[in-house]
Amino acid sequence: MSWSHAGDCTPELARSVHPHVISAAVIDIRYRATIWGGGLMRELFRGAVFLHILHHAAEEPIHGAWMSAELSNHGYDISAGTLYPTLHRMEADGLLVSTKETVDGRVLRVYRATPAGVEALAEGRRAVRELAAEVLPNEPDTRTEGDHDR
Repeated sequence: MSWSHAGDCTPELARSVHPHVISAAVIDIRYRATIWGGGLMRELFRGAVFLHILHHAAEEPIHGAWMSAELSNHGYDISAGTLYPTLHRMEADGLLVSTKETVDGRVLRVYRATPAGVEALAEGRRAVRELAAEVLPNEPDTRTEGDHDR
C-alpha cells in the first residue's frame, strides 16, 4: 500500500498485514488536521498506555486495579471504563492472556503478556527509541533514581 492510499487503510487491514502493529498508514487525513487539537495527542497517549501495560505484563502477572494505580503513579488518569476494555481488547488481539486467580481473598483476572505481546512490546520500544532519538534534544537524563523501577 502506498502512502497516497493511506486513507483507504483501516485498522483491520493494517492488522491483516502485520497483526500486532497498526500501520502508520492508518494515520490519514483525519489526524493530520488535529495534531495539536487532541486527536493525535490522544493516539500518542493511548500508545503510551498500551506499551506501559505490555511492559508490566511481560515482567510479571498484573491485574486491573494494580495497573490502574501504576498508570496513575505515572500521571495517567484512566477510568476503569477505559482500562478494562483496553485489557480485554489486548487479550482479544492475542497480546495478553488472562486467568482468574485469588489474590488476598479476592478473585481477580490476572493478565500476562503472550509471545505476540512480548514481540509487540519490543517493536514498540524500537519505535519509541527511534522517535526519542529524533525529536528529543541531547540533554542529560533528569529522572531521579527509582522513577521507573518495576
